[in-house]
Amino acid sequence: MEFLYLFVILAFLSILITIFSHQHCSNDGVKLPPGSFGWPIIGESIKFLFGKPKKFVNYRMKKYSREIFKTKIFKEKTTVICGPNENKFLFSNERKIFTGFLPHSKQKLFLSSKPEPTAAPSVPPPQVVAAVAADGVKEVTRTPGFFKPEALSRMENPNRIARLVRYFDDVTLGLHSIMVNFPSTNFYRAGKATNAIRREQMAMVRERRAAMVGGGGAMKQDMLSHMIVVYWTVNTTNKNSKYFRDPKKFDPSRYKDREAPAPYTYVPFGGGRRLCPRKEYAWLVVLTFIHNVVKKYKWEVLSPKENVLGDMVPMPEKGVPIHLHPY
Repeated sequence: MEFLYLFVILAFLSILITIFSHQHCSNDGVKLPPGSFGWPIIGESIKFLFGKPKKFVNYRMKKYSREIFKTKIFKEKTTVICGPNENKFLFSNERKIFTGFLPHSKQKLFLSSKPEPTAAPSVPPPQVVAAVAADGVKEVTRTPGFFKPEALSRMENPNRIARLVRYFDDVTLGLHSIMVNFPSTNFYRAGKATNAIRREQMAMVRERRAAMVGGGGAMKQDMLSHMIVVYWTVNTTNKNSKYFRDPKKFDPSRYKDREAPAPYTYVPFGGGRRLCPRKEYAWLVVLTFIHNVVKKYKWEVLSPKENVLGDMVPMPEKGVPIHLHPY
C-alpha cells in the first residue's frame, strides 16, 4: 500500500514539474504569435477533435487574432493562419520557407519503414510501369494509395468493392485522430484497414500481372493508373461574410454569375504549386450532377436521424441511403 501512495505522489509531482517547465520554457527570444500550446504532450488536440475543428478555429480567431495564432495539435506546435493575405504568403513560399509534411498519424498509417530510394524518377513512364508489372512486382508503393471512384467502378468483384469501401471509411476516420493504437479506437481500426488495403492492392497487382503475361496487354485505363487522390481542407475564408455574401446560403452559381472573389479567398482547390489542374472540370461535373438529380428525380431520405461519425472528416454512419423516384 505504501508503494502505491509513493507512486501516486511521484506521478503527481512529475505532472506538476512538467506543467511548470512547459509554461516557463524559453523560446530563444523568438516572438511567437498569440495563442496557447495547451497541456503538455497532448496540447489542445482533445479540444480540436472533440470540440469540432471549425468551432476550435473560430473561437481562437476571436480570442487571439483573425489572421494568425499558435496552438499544439497532434503533438506538433502549430501556427494557424487565416485569411487571403496569409493564404497568399503560404502558397507563394512553398519549398522556400515552408516544407510540406504528413502529420504523425498519417506517417504511421501510410509511410513504410523501408528506406526510400535515393535516386529515382518520381513518376516513371507508362512503358516502365508495364515492364515492371509484367516482370514481377514485389512492392507496389510505400503508401497504401487511394482508388478514384471510376477505378472502383471498373472492378468486377462486388465483394472486393464492398471491402475497399469499408476500409476507406475506417482509414478516413482515423487520419485525423489521436495516435492511440488500442483496440476499438479509430486509429487502431485505421491501421488495420491500411494493411488490408495493401493486401488488396497486392492481390490486384498479381491478377493484372497474370493477365498481362497471358497476353492481356497493358491496359492504359485500368485501376492501377488511378491510385492517388488529393485531399484539401476547407479554408476559414470560405464562410466569412467579409469575403462572401450570405456564405451559408446554397448558391452554386455564386462564383460564376457575379464578380470574381478576391484573390486567395476561395481556395478549396488549393493554390500556388498545389493548385488543382482539374478544378474547372470538377465544377462542371458537380453542377451537371446536381442539375440532373434536381430536375429528373425526387428522393426520400431513409434515415433522417442518421448519426454522423468523425470530427475532422464528418461522415454519415450509413452513407445517407435514399430512395430515388423519377418524375
